[in-house]
Amino acid sequence: MFIGPGMSAAGDNNVYLSRFGLEEDRRQFFKIRRFAVLGPHVTLLPGVEIGEGAFVASGALVNKDVPPWKMVAGAPARAFRDIPAEWKEQVLSLQR
Repeated sequence: MFIGPGMSAAGDNNVYLSRFGLEEDRRQFFKIRRFAVLGPHVTLLPGVEIGEGAFVASGALVNKDVPPWKMVAGAPARAFRDIPAEWKEQVLSLQR
């Protein structure tokens, strides 16, 4: 896994009311699976999962789960291509 500089993440969709004790604390943390790559200044919103081998481009705003072995970019992040099969094979061959 690689996380670029300036990555930020939110863990609570209702931070305002929960901060003042007016609603239950319902934090939802993100998950980053193995072999994922996040470029610089990526923002992850609560509860998203970055799939195995996924690539998140610089500056992306991730508001939905990123499927395994996909490349996403933009705000909000959208899939624009699959990780090439030969790259996936090379990365997976590193396992022992």
